[in-house]
Amino acid sequence: MNQNDSSSDEVNRHSSYSMAIKQGVPQGSVLGLLLFLPYISELPVNIHDANLIMFAVDNNVLISDSGERSLQIKIDRVGAELESWFNRNDLVVNAGKTGVMSFHNRQTNIPVKPLVTFNKMTVDYKAEMKFLGIQITDTPERHPIYSYWQVN
Repeated sequence: MNQNDSSSDEVNRHSSYSMAIKQGVPQGSVLGLLLFLPYISELPVNIHDANLIMFAVDNNVLISDSGERSLQIKIDRVGAELESWFNRNDLVVNAGKTGVMSFHNRQTNIPVKPLVTFNKMTVDYKAEMKFLGIQITDTPERHPIYSYWQVN
């Protein structure tokens, strides 16, 4: 990227002030997604004890365990790895689009709601969430305890 690059937006024939772009590419640009995908492709190699489901800029983390305590330990470890990787790569997580979901079977009256923090902020628990355009809830027909973490 040229050091003199700048970006502005136009809505209804009104333009915003032009701002210098110091790193990255403007959001919504044609090359933005193509440049982002190779940039983030190494993320799964750096995260252990979790399955990452990545589609474009949506990243989902699936962590499972049969016990609450061991699940929380995994969540803390994976959260630290994610936080470190995102910070090291100068990426910002959109806290407003980030949520935690815990799957449980229908016989469990109270779902496990693990504590998830990211950059010293608690991530909100959600009973339902959109996953790749599909609305999902926290009561699938499964027996192990799963924790689902959507990072955007």
